[in-house]
Amino acid sequence: MTARDLINDLIYPLTPENSGVDGLNRMDEFRVSSLPVVDNNLYLGMLEEDEIYSSADFDKPVSEFQLENQDLIVDENIHLFEVVQIAMDNELEVIPVRDEEGDFAGLITLPDTVSAFANITGAQLPGAILVLSMDAKDYSLAEISRLAEAEGYKIIGSFLVFDPKNPEKLKVTLKINKTEIDRLIATYNRFGIHVISRFQEVTTESVEKERLDILFRYLEM
Repeated sequence: MTARDLINDLIYPLTPENSGVDGLNRMDEFRVSSLPVVDNNLYLGMLEEDEIYSSADFDKPVSEFQLENQDLIVDENIHLFEVVQIAMDNELEVIPVRDEEGDFAGLITLPDTVSAFANITGAQLPGAILVLSMDAKDYSLAEISRLAEAEGYKIIGSFLVFDPKNPEKLKVTLKINKTEIDRLIATYNRFGIHVISRFQEVTTESVEKERLDILFRYLEM
């Protein structure tokens, strides 16, 4: 899944001719605190809500406001994981996208990436989540999956990051197809795979909130 697949066609950018009031109204409508400014398909930067509120004149044109992140725009062909990383590194809730010709192609919102991330990792499916810790040199998804399948489980999604406190270790997050995971945890522990966290599904309500929580667990652990 690429940035192009995530573009939200319902949200459109500002132009230099729009006023600060236009910007505030549109941000309120789309429930965001910033929007890209585009002139003839050329991305100029992001107009922040705070920038407008700090001005004494809300009615002046967008062209007279200070724009942020003027060089921060992603290519339409980059992968979803890269989009998520860029959004988190730069604390963005709206990510502008350009096409192969360099023209503004649209924008992505953080909820769009959350939903896509949940779909691609299997987070929307029923089951439980395990977080494992292991030496990077010992990591083998094939072995982790083999042990799970030997106990009657299936891994329906996985994600790994280097431990920020120890770059020689990995934290591996698994989505398991069952909610009862005590037997699997015991198996992993028996084979020297340390389970450091577990999250078991208790309800099917509030799916969107659950997806958001799962995303941040993946990225912040």
